Amino acid sequence: MPFGAGIINDTSKPVSLTVGVTITVDAISDNALISIATVGEITGLANGTPKNKTALGLASFVRIVTAGGDNIPARAEWDVESADYDPSQKNAQTFEIKGELILPDNVTNPLNIQTGLTVSVTVNAAAANDTALIGITNISDISNLANGTPKDALSLGLPAAVFLITSEGAVAASVEWDVWNSPYDPSGTAAQTFAVNGRVLVPTGVINPDNIPLTVSVNVTVGEFTANNNDALLLSVVPPDDVSSVPNGAGKNLIALGLPLTVLMETDMGDKNAAVYWDVEESQYDQSNQNNQSFTVYGTASLPEGVVNGSGLPLDVEVLVNVNAAFAHTAELIGIEPPAAITGLANGTPATQAGLGLPTSVTLMTTMGYPCS
Repeated sequence: MPFGAGIINDTSKPVSLTVGVTITVDAISDNALISIATVGEITGLANGTPKNKTALGLASFVRIVTAGGDNIPARAEWDVESADYDPSQKNAQTFEIKGELILPDNVTNPLNIQTGLTVSVTVNAAAANDTALIGITNISDISNLANGTPKDALSLGLPAAVFLITSEGAVAASVEWDVWNSPYDPSGTAAQTFAVNGRVLVPTGVINPDNIPLTVSVNVTVGEFTANNNDALLLSVVPPDDVSSVPNGAGKNLIALGLPLTVLMETDMGDKNAAVYWDVEESQYDQSNQNNQSFTVYGTASLPEGVVNGSGLPLDVEVLVNVNAAFAHTAELIGIEPPAAITGLANGTPATQAGLGLPTSVTLMTTMGYPCS
């Protein structure tokens, strides 16, 4: 070994130069991460597969192994949005998706094992018999509708489907119409011409390689008010009563919330019941909220047959809804039931929770009069 300055080793008087050092390595706990399972590549996906975790077949969990021998699942979070994948491309695509493994709370990582994930995904090229979208046929204007026509797709005569121009000929496709956001006012007495926008739903088997816009629009004309001696003249719309004591967790729809299907209209020929369109989806109601909720649902009343709105009264209606809070169960802890003794284990049994047969839970005694784990 090398010597410091001024130190020599006289070979006639040899001195042993052997030294030793003691190294102590701490043992790792049974819940320490020691390995992560390999995420296998994903192949053979159909062309046009949507760009989301479920459609691409990404695993929600990846198996990990701990020092205690446990093989358990750990949650995987995938950054699909950043992947270099374009669902509109007809060519085959192979790309990587990065992710991160989220270790369970009781698993440690003293060895600093990398928890980043990467998976290779392959999407097939479009088959030769795929039908490619070329265009969307124009929709004819809708005219001569009666004044006061209700504000819904069926009453306005909006087509439920349009024809697509494709590489294989004409194909019918459904349309979702955004009637609610159109400027039409069914209470107006003057003639109205307005546009209703919609979105085409491309059917299965049709691809859109050129990213043709799927928005459509139709012009609608509603005539002006014309009096008829046999018609009843609308005088007022009676506000509906509040809806109260709705059970917590009720569905977000008019039936579950108990909204009235009709409202009362006062006319010069007596009272009439009028159907209501409620825009429940736009209300502030949160079905998962366990607290008491009070909110307003807005809607539009439809003129019954034989009733006219010569004065142009607003047909907007609203109703206040109260949903009860969830019933609270509160229990006070009064004791813990001792676990049973564990006997008869074989010599050399592993010193782990599973090996020693230790329970994963204990029984609590509460003031509610029953045990809970």
